Amino acid sequence: MALINATKMFESTVRDKKPKLKPLSAEDLQKAVAADIAQAIDFVETTVSQIRITADKYYQGETAIKPVPGRSKVIVTKVRDAIRSVIPAVGRVFTQNDVIAEFTSDDEEDERICQDQTLFVNSVYNKFGGYKALIHACTDALKARVGVVKVSLEKVKVGSSQLSKALTQEELAQLEDDDAVQVTEVAEFMPSPEDGIPRAEVMMTRYAIRNMWHLDPAPPESFFIDPNATSCDDFRTIGIAQNMTVSEAIALGLEYADIVQYANSRAETQDAERDSRQTKLVSDKDYESESVDPMAKQIFICEAWMKIDADGDGIAELRHFITAGQKYVIVHDEPCNYHQLAVFSAELQPHVFFPICLAEDMMQDQDSQTVLLRSILDNAALVNSPRTEVNEVSVNLEDVKNNEIGSIIRVKQMGQINELVTPFVAGQTLTVLEYLSQVSEQRSGITKLSQGIDPNALQSTSRIAANAAVQGSDARIEMMVRNLGETGVVSMFLAILRIAMYELQGEQSVKTSTGYKEVHPDKWHDQVNVSVNVGLGNGRIDEKMMALQGIATVQQTTMQMLGLANPICGWPQFRNTVKQMLRLSGIKNVSEYFPNVPIEKLAELDKQMAASKQAPDPSAGLVEAEKVKATAAIQINDKKIAAQQQADAAKIQVQTGSDIQKLQVNAGTTMAVETMKDDRERDAQAQNYAVAAYKVAMDKQTKIEVAKEVAKKRTPDGSSTAT
Repeated sequence: MALINATKMFESTVRDKKPKLKPLSAEDLQKAVAADIAQAIDFVETTVSQIRITADKYYQGETAIKPVPGRSKVIVTKVRDAIRSVIPAVGRVFTQNDVIAEFTSDDEEDERICQDQTLFVNSVYNKFGGYKALIHACTDALKARVGVVKVSLEKVKVGSSQLSKALTQEELAQLEDDDAVQVTEVAEFMPSPEDGIPRAEVMMTRYAIRNMWHLDPAPPESFFIDPNATSCDDFRTIGIAQNMTVSEAIALGLEYADIVQYANSRAETQDAERDSRQTKLVSDKDYESESVDPMAKQIFICEAWMKIDADGDGIAELRHFITAGQKYVIVHDEPCNYHQLAVFSAELQPHVFFPICLAEDMMQDQDSQTVLLRSILDNAALVNSPRTEVNEVSVNLEDVKNNEIGSIIRVKQMGQINELVTPFVAGQTLTVLEYLSQVSEQRSGITKLSQGIDPNALQSTSRIAANAAVQGSDARIEMMVRNLGETGVVSMFLAILRIAMYELQGEQSVKTSTGYKEVHPDKWHDQVNVSVNVGLGNGRIDEKMMALQGIATVQQTTMQMLGLANPICGWPQFRNTVKQMLRLSGIKNVSEYFPNVPIEKLAELDKQMAASKQAPDPSAGLVEAEKVKATAAIQINDKKIAAQQQADAAKIQVQTGSDIQKLQVNAGTTMAVETMKDDRERDAQAQNYAVAAYKVAMDKQTKIEVAKEVAKKRTPDGSSTAT
């Protein structure tokens, strides 16, 4: 009993029992949603809205330093220059590869699914303006703290008109019952000359449903999130609030009858940020005028995703709300599994959703450098055009005001005009301006080296030191690009994936480099990782090219030893290496140079190469042996001729002059005859060898017999030496 009591002492006080809650009524749900959205919008407007307005003014080329009348008004656009220096790096990094991001999984059985997901999502990104959305969102992140892209899928009904052949009334009735066809015009029914049945030509429009993806950059002022959120994963409320026309609201899926009463409910809270970005072409009064077109009326729409326990089960589920009007009246409510917003951040500030952006870092530099540059220009202007001291009684003021070169100044007394000389101190100020520029470079990471090597910056510098300097200048920009990829690109690709999973049914066709492929998004899951393929790393492009060339050499050696379709390293792996090398060189269409060959075709090529390298036929050795014997016989005959010539020469030496002459003639004749015999013997041997080589293609037994006969004929005594 004591043991039981001791055990109960260590029981957890946490109970698995769910609290008994009641579902929220429609009135309570309306109050909760309106309160959360209002709180989130107010949080954004009071904390970051004014900062974004100021940053955007600096981006447009303004400054807090007021110009002095009559002095220089030049402004150093440091904020805009810094952002414009980072954006090209963003475009270069994310366009080095056609595959912007890849889906991976720790489970081996998900490999095929991840490949299909990577192919499909990258196809949507490249086809429906992903690059444009990326650049807009990254620019907003650099000057407005965060950039937002809303991902959505619209099923568009596309029609094509065509004239049909002559149809009977029954065929026309069947055509009108087809939902995919709309009959627009019907000609008069006339009896057919063939069978006399009345027929008429029909003009019809055939409709097809196409998937239209939207990757829409949202204005920074339209985005809102609850004050306690630190990322897009731990929010309670997140969404977009903006003024739109009634027709745009209907495009979201709302009914006209549900929103018509909230027309002309335009909110003016976002006008300040919007007007800071663009020149106002119309006044605020124009917004209040009544439009003749009811679909063009302005309406304030909030699209929010909120985690709320509406059914009373003790668990806050994610729900999708759309509200209309400035009182946030719910016109759409449904449970959902994801939100459709991708948020880009160039900085990662711990425990803060809106981090300090690059524009805020550069605003003080724009002010300080503007002051110095104005003073330098003013000093140079005063040195070149000094002020003049005159006696207005003794000098004609009209002549003094005339700045024409060589003009005459009329004076009553000499020495009544004096120039107030201004010392040139701009040279000393230039050093301060250069120092401030270096401080800006250290703060932003945007240096001369990151934008292009300055010839004067790397004089008398070794290659290793120059490479280290360039990499060091790129580190700050690379970090910003990496943050943009890991935040915005990852969330955008996950949004595309989840929309495809829940809103697309059946097979979907995707274009690949080798044709078209069918994928099944409705069978996917989102428990995968997203790996962004940014062109970053410690190595430069030339170093990467050298590494890839080394890999290609090893792959070529492996293919020569094991074949094109070997499982270790075959043609597909070699093609991927060449693909990366071509992309680093700026060439993206690798199929024009190295086609994608199926594995079956590679295996067939390996078999053909193996068949061409078969072992030689054993009977071919007999022919080679006969060739050796024939060569030996020719050498013996040559020796006999040489010996005979020596004997004849000895006889010639012991004979008299006439005999010597006779013997010489006979020796010459004998030598000619023997030479002719030798030539004929060689020709015969060559012919026999050629015939024997030609007969090698005969069956094995025939080859052996031919070899015996040839050998028998070649021996001096005519006997056969073959065994």
